[in-house]
Amino acid sequence: MVRSGWLVCCVVASLALVGCGGVAQVEGTVTFNGQPIEKGSIGFVSQDGAAAETVGQEVVDGKYAIGADRGLKPGKYKVEIYGSTQAAAPASRDPDMQSSAGGNQLPEKYNRNSELTAELKSGGNTVNFDLQP
Repeated sequence: MVRSGWLVCCVVASLALVGCGGVAQVEGTVTFNGQPIEKGSIGFVSQDGAAAETVGQEVVDGKYAIGADRGLKPGKYKVEIYGSTQAAAPASRDPDMQSSAGGNQLPEKYNRNSELTAELKSGGNTVNFDLQP
């Protein structure tokens, strides 16, 4: 009897730590004009609930991963991606495109004025972004 009580306590404690909805993990790739983003960051901004929560991670060589330990909740997110790439960019007359020694900066439509979204489910998610100029 004592053993079953202990088991029930462990299960309840585990559910309390994880929460009813579980935790989302997400990984993927980020390319711009067909080339991996060399160095940058990706942020998932919660669109569910009253308080906007953001979880971010570095993008290195076009790859990112956010583990369960970061506490990402399942739900809808706006995605903001900042970074640079050596990919050939369209004519530099584009006001949204900025150039730097590190390469071409991503247009604001992928970061500050992002229109990117993702819906994350409990458990593992793979979300790839193939950004175009």
